[in-house]
Amino acid sequence: MKWAQELVGVMYNDRWIIVGSGDDFYFVDIVSSTPSIFEPTWSGNNNPPEAPPQGRGVASLFINPSNVIYYVDLTNPPKWQISSLDLNAGGKWTNITCEVPKNAQPRYFANAAWVNDKIYVWGGARIQGTPDKPFAIGAFSDGYVIDPATGKVDALPDAPVERMRASAVVMDNQLVIIGGASMDASGTWSVYSTVHIYDPATTSWSSPNVSGTAPEGWAHACAALFTDKNGQKAVAWYGGWKGPTGSSNKFNGALNVLVKDKDQGWKWEPPVT
Repeated sequence: MKWAQELVGVMYNDRWIIVGSGDDFYFVDIVSSTPSIFEPTWSGNNNPPEAPPQGRGVASLFINPSNVIYYVDLTNPPKWQISSLDLNAGGKWTNITCEVPKNAQPRYFANAAWVNDKIYVWGGARIQGTPDKPFAIGAFSDGYVIDPATGKVDALPDAPVERMRASAVVMDNQLVIIGGASMDASGTWSVYSTVHIYDPATTSWSSPNVSGTAPEGWAHACAALFTDKNGQKAVAWYGGWKGPTGSSNKFNGALNVLVKDKDQGWKWEPPVT
């Protein structure tokens, strides 16, 4: 088994982590007394979607409330690779055909999430070069909403920021974006811990005031929704890295918690180290 530098993964049934790495997918059992990793065997015509040249980690992977995994690869327009893996049906892959916008540009490390039965994709790295030697030249502020039932694609309004390798969760049917990175024309890399929210009901972005001490900025961090001990909705934000090269290429070992307080609004709790 080969692990690539970039990984994407989701949790299933409080036991399995399904990971996309390199050219394939792996199932990781984290509960048994002897944790195991195995590569599933796909039978018949039930093949997983084709991997991009740089491996599956540059695409997006998420699981919806019905235990259907969605794999979203927007790296090669005019062909988008969007597929679902229904874990309720024995793990059957289904390709989703959609109307790719004519002005679509290749993007890596975008955020993808499930809101109100639709796929929301936002941000990502702007890519130039060739498929075997791509390089990032900045980040996107735009995105798309994809209806997997019909294949219809609509553009999202631009966010107030450009981000790649950001973290995303869905809270109260809104897309919450945390952190991520940007790159200016000179190639200077910046990382953030800011919070931006897209509300599909109003088709608008907002940047809430967040109290508490904001953590350092991180890119490619993990984010998960949970309910804290006070019954408030919260986001666990963990891991990530500072940058692609040089002394800035360090990794995050702190667990940061972002709480949506019922009375005080958004707040960063002290980090758990």
